[in-house]
Amino acid sequence: MNRLILLGVVMLLTIQAQSQSVKEKEVPKVVLQKMLSLYPDAKNVKWEMEDGMYEGEFKQNKSEVSVILSRDGMVAATEMEVEVATLPAGLLNYIADNYPGAVISEAAKVTDSKGMVSYELEIGGDDYIFDASGNLISQSPSDHGKKED
Repeated sequence: MNRLILLGVVMLLTIQAQSQSVKEKEVPKVVLQKMLSLYPDAKNVKWEMEDGMYEGEFKQNKSEVSVILSRDGMVAATEMEVEVATLPAGLLNYIADNYPGAVISEAAKVTDSKGMVSYELEIGGDDYIFDASGNLISQSPSDHGKKED
């Protein structure tokens, strides 16, 4: 059951093509207050609406951070850009064994509302989702760089 919840949250984070930009004044006050309580130093937050959830994206210590919040201000997940070298060894071994020579162009640590961790990688234009142990959960074409409708 936890794996299904994790997969659902991760898929929310990766469906970029269906997101819509939202002005901060259109974001519910409770969502803004929650973001401020979690990240008081966040500046230039870009907001998007995605599958009924609000996603706030900003830079923290030169890394991208995204927070997915429900309309009532509950955190569904956070996604933080990470250095490839900090990824779990099992995950890096899986990539080396199954995709020799592959280059990881982006890596993010995703934490759901229950504290369950997964990793999202972009390799060769595709998105790969792994659990915290480095087991592949899913693979899908990346939406990065595609024009939004």
